[in-house]
Amino acid sequence: GSALDPQPGFFPFVGGTLLIAMSALLVGQGLWVKRPSGETRGDKLGPPTTLVAGLAVYVGLLPWGGYPLMTALLVLLALRVQDTRWSPAIVAGVLLSLASYFLFLQLGIPLPVGRLFGD
Repeated sequence: GSALDPQPGFFPFVGGTLLIAMSALLVGQGLWVKRPSGETRGDKLGPPTTLVAGLAVYVGLLPWGGYPLMTALLVLLALRVQDTRWSPAIVAGVLLSLASYFLFLQLGIPLPVGRLFGD
């Protein structure tokens, strides 16, 4: 396509490009901003690194574990990184996972159940 006749992938491409650019700016700002004495870069990089690693594992294990299980574990990880207590994090992970799974089913969008559960 062209700018006057965009094809279906045009807007996701532009949105993704802007998201990458803004993320790079935020990372750059985080790495080069002066820090108060006693604070190191490692203090701030742990939680985002944990979440990125969790997303990579989520994508890799999604076909095996399925959407409900893997999403519940991802939400649990995200909430634990934010220092949420275990019990509310587990409940939120399970409820969010199941609610979104059944919502997608109602919309007619099948999500992987996973080989672990017989998909």
